[in-house]
Amino acid sequence: MSEVTAREYLNRLADLGVLLKSEREGTLVYSEDPLYTRMRGVRELLNEHDREELIELQAEIEADSEARDSDLVSYRLSLVEEAIENYDRLRV
Repeated sequence: MSEVTAREYLNRLADLGVLLKSEREGTLVYSEDPLYTRMRGVRELLNEHDREELIELQAEIEADSEARDSDLVSYRLSLVEEAIENYDRLRV
């Protein structure tokens, strides 16, 4: 793939909100948009679990977080909680 084609794809992904475009030391840099990443995570949970399974997953994560408190566990728990909270509205 040529550099021009790659840049066109990256710009299109930035236009769609999948990537963020910024400049560092004169170089154009692309990175994953954290809002897109979060919503993709919520969507995956909604596609893979029904409401009862999400509630069970929430309980499992909460029990696990007591054993090890980490940013990753907290983030995962917040995704599950958001999926439960918006289950009826976002479930397709």
